[in-house]
Amino acid sequence: MPILARRLAILPASAIILGTVIMIGLFYLATSNVIQTERNIYDIEVARLKDVLTRKLTVVEEVLNGIKVVFHASTFVDSDEFFSISQDVLTRHAFIKYTTYLQLISHKDRASFEATVRDQGYPTFTISELNKGRYVSARQRTRYLPVIYQEPFVPETAGRLGLDYLSIPTYASHIQLAIDSNEMQTTMPEQILDSTQGFTVFKSLYAGKAAPGPTAERRASANGIVLIRVDVSRLLEKDELPADINLTMGMRSKKISSAI
Repeated sequence: MPILARRLAILPASAIILGTVIMIGLFYLATSNVIQTERNIYDIEVARLKDVLTRKLTVVEEVLNGIKVVFHASTFVDSDEFFSISQDVLTRHAFIKYTTYLQLISHKDRASFEATVRDQGYPTFTISELNKGRYVSARQRTRYLPVIYQEPFVPETAGRLGLDYLSIPTYASHIQLAIDSNEMQTTMPEQILDSTQGFTVFKSLYAGKAAPGPTAERRASANGIVLIRVDVSRLLEKDELPADINLTMGMRSKKISSAI
């Protein structure tokens, strides 16, 4: 076969190979562009969700600090004042399920404290603890942190009036850390008192309004706790969630000191 004929015979095969290589290259470039575009969209959505969550968790700290200021600005905060503060918070922030005030009571003051509350219109009041799902009179301890106010105060939560949070180990350890650090302390998601998944955030109150410096002085002057319950299912509302991203939230724990 003449050389020219052989070259012409080889040309179609070379063209096919070259065309295939070009097609593969174009497909790779197109796929890479699609992947990069999807990755950019994903990164934007993650950044947006992070911003939403950060803002809501900042709200939790601001609310707790605001309630703490009210207690420190007054010698006594009554139930009406606590109701007013809490209603504003609960109305504006759906992810906050309830707010609670716990008062620190020593064992020597327990009997007189219970009598005072009974005289205020709660004839069956006692400092209580949970035993197999039932509220029973709390066993003797050096100190107690019973529920004094909780909003909303509804039939579902009315039984918690007087519940000693120090009788619940998970809460007691975080309360201790809140007292020692004078910082907001948050549990891992749990369902100790609620049927819905959530986490509880504690902030300590001190006699003398300002937190003392050394840990021993903080423990000695602590006189109460304010807390917020956060409903995990309401942290991100439907209109805040991207339709095509499967989201799973997690929390990291850190070492907790021993309980009171």
